[in-house]
Amino acid sequence: MVTLSVEGKLATAYVHRLVWTAHRGKPRKGYHIAHMNGRADDARLANLNAVSPRENVMHSIVHGSQVRGEDHPLAKLNEQKVRDIFQQRARGATVAVLAKKHGVSPSAIRLVLVRENWAAVHIEPSLIDAAAA
Repeated sequence: MVTLSVEGKLATAYVHRLVWTAHRGKPRKGYHIAHMNGRADDARLANLNAVSPRENVMHSIVHGSQVRGEDHPLAKLNEQKVRDIFQQRARGATVAVLAKKHGVSPSAIRLVLVRENWAAVHIEPSLIDAAAA
Protein backbone atom coordinates (compact mmCIF):
# COMPACT_ATOMS: atom_id res chain seq x y z
CA MET A 1 0.00 0.00 0.00
CA VAL A 2 1.23 3.47 -0.79
CA THR A 3 0.05 6.93 0.18
CA LEU A 4 -0.03 9.54 -2.55
CA SER A 5 -0.40 13.28 -2.23
CA VAL A 6 -2.23 15.26 -4.90
CA GLU A 7 -2.65 18.98 -4.30
CA GLY A 8 -2.23 18.43 -0.56
CA LYS A 9 -4.84 15.68 -0.37
CA LEU A 10 -3.68 12.23 0.72
CA ALA A 11 -4.92 9.09 -0.99
CA THR A 12 -4.03 5.52 -0.16
CA ALA A 13 -3.86 2.83 -2.84
CA TYR A 14 -2.65 -0.72 -3.29
CA VAL A 15 0.39 -1.04 -5.56
CA HIS A 16 -1.07 -3.99 -7.50
CA ARG A 17 -4.21 -1.97 -8.31
CA LEU A 18 -2.09 0.97 -9.45
CA VAL A 19 -0.04 -1.32 -11.71
CA TRP A 20 -3.20 -2.89 -13.17
CA THR A 21 -4.91 0.46 -13.75
CA ALA A 22 -1.82 2.01 -15.34
CA HIS A 23 -1.56 -0.82 -17.89
CA ARG A 24 -5.09 -2.18 -18.33
CA GLY A 25 -7.40 0.57 -17.08
CA LYS A 26 -9.84 0.41 -14.20
CA PRO A 27 -11.18 -3.08 -13.52
CA ARG A 28 -14.89 -3.72 -13.98
CA LYS A 29 -17.04 -2.67 -11.05
CA GLY A 30 -16.91 -5.24 -8.25
CA TYR A 31 -13.84 -6.99 -9.61
CA HIS A 32 -10.68 -7.59 -7.60
CA ILE A 33 -7.10 -7.58 -8.82
CA ALA A 34 -5.66 -10.95 -7.83
CA HIS A 35 -2.06 -12.02 -7.43
CA MET A 36 -2.08 -15.20 -9.52
CA ASN A 37 0.92 -16.74 -7.74
CA GLY A 38 -0.54 -15.96 -4.31
CA ARG A 39 2.28 -13.60 -3.35
CA ALA A 40 0.97 -10.19 -2.33
CA ASP A 41 4.44 -8.68 -2.70
CA ASP A 42 4.58 -9.59 -6.43
CA ALA A 43 2.83 -6.72 -8.23
CA ARG A 44 4.22 -7.47 -11.69
CA LEU A 45 1.57 -7.09 -14.38
CA ALA A 46 2.21 -10.68 -15.52
CA ASN A 47 1.16 -11.85 -12.03
CA LEU A 48 -2.08 -9.85 -11.90
CA ASN A 49 -5.55 -10.61 -13.18
CA ALA A 50 -8.99 -9.03 -12.74
CA VAL A 51 -11.28 -11.59 -11.12
CA SER A 52 -14.66 -11.78 -9.42
CA PRO A 53 -14.70 -11.74 -5.61
CA ARG A 54 -15.54 -15.47 -5.63
CA GLU A 55 -12.60 -16.25 -7.91
CA ASN A 56 -10.34 -14.19 -5.67
CA VAL A 57 -11.36 -16.21 -2.61
CA MET A 58 -10.82 -19.46 -4.51
CA HIS A 59 -7.33 -18.31 -5.55
CA SER A 60 -6.47 -17.43 -1.94
CA ILE A 61 -7.59 -20.88 -0.77
CA VAL A 62 -5.56 -22.64 -3.49
CA HIS A 63 -2.46 -20.59 -2.69
CA GLY A 64 -2.91 -20.94 1.06
CA SER A 65 -2.93 -17.19 1.57
CA GLN A 66 -6.36 -17.25 3.21
CA VAL A 67 -6.09 -18.17 6.86
CA ARG A 68 -8.96 -20.45 7.78
CA GLY A 69 -10.26 -22.45 10.68
CA GLU A 70 -8.30 -22.60 13.90
CA ASP A 71 -5.27 -21.05 12.15
CA HIS A 72 -7.15 -17.75 11.99
CA PRO A 73 -5.93 -15.45 14.78
CA LEU A 74 -9.51 -14.57 15.81
CA ALA A 75 -10.83 -18.15 15.82
CA LYS A 76 -12.69 -19.10 18.97
CA LEU A 77 -13.50 -22.61 17.80
CA ASN A 78 -11.33 -25.51 16.71
CA GLU A 79 -12.07 -28.90 15.17
CA GLN A 80 -12.61 -30.60 18.53
CA LYS A 81 -15.03 -27.89 19.68
CA VAL A 82 -16.96 -28.21 16.41
CA ARG A 83 -17.29 -31.96 16.95
CA ASP A 84 -18.40 -31.29 20.53
CA ILE A 85 -21.05 -28.85 19.28
CA PHE A 86 -22.57 -31.57 17.09
CA GLN A 87 -22.39 -34.20 19.84
CA GLN A 88 -23.96 -31.90 22.45
CA ARG A 89 -26.65 -30.72 20.03
CA ALA A 90 -27.51 -34.33 19.19
CA ARG A 91 -27.98 -34.90 22.94
CA GLY A 92 -30.42 -32.00 23.11
CA ALA A 93 -28.30 -28.98 24.04
CA THR A 94 -29.80 -25.71 22.89
CA VAL A 95 -28.03 -23.29 20.58
CA ALA A 96 -27.91 -20.74 23.42
CA VAL A 97 -26.23 -23.20 25.80
CA LEU A 98 -23.69 -24.20 23.15
CA ALA A 99 -22.94 -20.55 22.36
CA LYS A 100 -22.31 -19.74 26.01
CA LYS A 101 -20.17 -22.85 26.55
CA HIS A 102 -17.93 -22.06 23.57
CA GLY A 103 -17.84 -18.28 23.96
CA VAL A 104 -19.42 -17.49 20.60
CA SER A 105 -22.73 -16.05 19.42
CA PRO A 106 -25.80 -18.21 18.80
CA SER A 107 -25.54 -17.30 15.10
CA ALA A 108 -21.98 -18.70 15.04
CA ILE A 109 -23.33 -22.00 16.41
CA ARG A 110 -26.14 -22.04 13.82
CA LEU A 111 -23.61 -21.49 11.01
CA VAL A 112 -21.61 -24.46 12.27
CA LEU A 113 -24.73 -26.63 12.50
CA VAL A 114 -25.89 -25.85 8.96
CA ARG A 115 -22.31 -26.52 7.75
CA GLU A 116 -21.77 -23.01 6.42
CA ASN A 117 -18.78 -22.57 8.74
CA TRP A 118 -16.28 -25.28 9.64
CA ALA A 119 -17.65 -27.52 6.87
CA ALA A 120 -14.23 -29.10 6.33
CA VAL A 121 -14.41 -30.79 9.75
CA HIS A 122 -15.56 -34.39 9.36
CA ILE A 123 -18.76 -35.00 11.30
CA GLU A 124 -20.55 -38.33 11.29
CA PRO A 125 -23.71 -38.02 9.16
CA SER A 126 -25.85 -39.35 12.02
CA LEU A 127 -24.68 -36.45 14.23
CA ILE A 128 -25.46 -33.95 11.48
CA ASP A 129 -28.96 -35.39 11.14
CA ALA A 130 -29.51 -35.48 14.91
CA ALA A 131 -28.26 -31.89 15.32
CA ALA A 132 -30.69 -30.69 12.63
CA ALA A 133 -33.70 -32.32 14.32
